[in-house]
Amino acid sequence: MLISKRAKIASTFIGYLSVSVILILVGSLAIKSFTAASTGGFTLRNFRFLYQEIREIDLILGVIWPFFLNSSQFTLITSVLDIAVSTMAAYALSRLEFKGKKIILNTLFLLYAFPAISLLISIFYVLNFIGLINTMVGVILVKLSLGIPMGTYLLKGFFDDVSWELEWSSYVDGCSKFSCFRKILIPCIMPGIFSVFTLALLNNWAEFIILASFIYDPELYPISLYLRTAMGDPSLGGHDTHIISAVALVYILPVLIYFFGAQIIMLKKNTRAGIGKGI
Repeated sequence: MLISKRAKIASTFIGYLSVSVILILVGSLAIKSFTAASTGGFTLRNFRFLYQEIREIDLILGVIWPFFLNSSQFTLITSVLDIAVSTMAAYALSRLEFKGKKIILNTLFLLYAFPAISLLISIFYVLNFIGLINTMVGVILVKLSLGIPMGTYLLKGFFDDVSWELEWSSYVDGCSKFSCFRKILIPCIMPGIFSVFTLALLNNWAEFIILASFIYDPELYPISLYLRTAMGDPSLGGHDTHIISAVALVYILPVLIYFFGAQIIMLKKNTRAGIGKGI
């Protein structure tokens, strides 16, 4: 019953996602709006921002690749640092005993409870004071400070599920704490690391509010702010929905590739594990 309910929820989600992607695809290729009675044909001209600057009366839009690179750097650096720090912090909170451990756990839970939007003003004052406003380093530190508590809290649960007997037996066999952490514990919680990394990756790629609040230099804009630029100035004639749809399609394409690629990898690993257990 539980499996069928989850399958129904998953199929519904995939259905809505498919419809959304199809609408964006049709809108990006259509000469006329896909909400009209006739599309009037299809064209690739809406994707010209891939190779040239767009200059119109109500829109100035540069080539997308520098912004794509900014997003890629921000997402990868933040996600890798997030998972690295969270993993080590979760190990310490789960397997080590030290003074102030409960205070740190309660603080992590408290930090996780606050939404980022409620901290924007205080974050602005801090970044401005240390001179990191309008810098990629500044927004990376902000995202790390908001993401590490959640990652640590989630990974601690995975470390807690690893039996102490497995860790003690590795010490008997001559492993140091670092060797046990790297060769025994990390492989045991790899599904958790993969899940937390995926959450961090998708969250950082989709980030808009923090970047829009603390990045003012157009050369540092990620692709999320590039999409806002593609909406143009409505006071000068409105929006070009076709270009917006084309930019949105390029924006979500890496997420879809990662999502389906990760599904294939996890399916292969689960299949191999099942075959191994059967043998």
